[in-house]
Amino acid sequence: MKKTLVVVISLMILITAIPVSANVCGDNHFMKYTVTKEPTYTEAGEQIGICALCGYEEVMAIPVLKFPNVEYSVYYSTLTLNNLYEIKDIFFAKGECGTYREVKNNLIYSLTSVKLGGGTTYSYTFRTAGIHTVYIRFNDGRADMRYNINIHVTEPTFTPGNGKLTISNIDGAKVIRIAKGVHDSVASMKSSGTIVNYTGRIIESESYTLKFTENYEYYTIAVEYRTGYVKLYKYVVYGVL
Repeated sequence: MKKTLVVVISLMILITAIPVSANVCGDNHFMKYTVTKEPTYTEAGEQIGICALCGYEEVMAIPVLKFPNVEYSVYYSTLTLNNLYEIKDIFFAKGECGTYREVKNNLIYSLTSVKLGGGTTYSYTFRTAGIHTVYIRFNDGRADMRYNINIHVTEPTFTPGNGKLTISNIDGAKVIRIAKGVHDSVASMKSSGTIVNYTGRIIESESYTLKFTENYEYYTIAVEYRTGYVKLYKYVVYGVL
């Protein structure tokens, strides 16, 4: 019994006497890490760990942050996209498109990374109601994203006749613009030098009637709502007596 006890004590003394390496820590149970460089969406970070038991140090990389998913919100006819990181391009199309090719065939507007200019938020106002598709492609290998969005807008109605044009359903409109010629945008109407704007109490009723004096003149009418929605209408005058 005494011999066994002596052997055990001898082994304990031998183990205790083994020197601990100054730069090796097998388990690293007491590692304390300090971040020396925060990771970003494009670069990895860095942290240094020090073992409180033996002083062993190691440098570890912190992975690059993952980009947050693109989110969207809709206010009337205006769609706002957020978290636009590493965007290659964005497409806005009419209808419920299931593929990239369908989006291209029904394209309304496209936005490249150059046009986005590094911004992470973008708003687009649709000119028509109903289902639309937003298709997003990325530069960092993420899979393409597709949203089908139902746009609800107040649509004006146009009733021509006898040299007049009555515009109804204009509750919420802030201005009605009219310019000679055929135009595809308000900017084109303004540059024509013939634009006339009707605002304020003139259009506070449920409808407004424009009167013309010459037959077969071409005009473009734009109804702009407070929400940002714009409806263009091309009109040929007829019926003037």
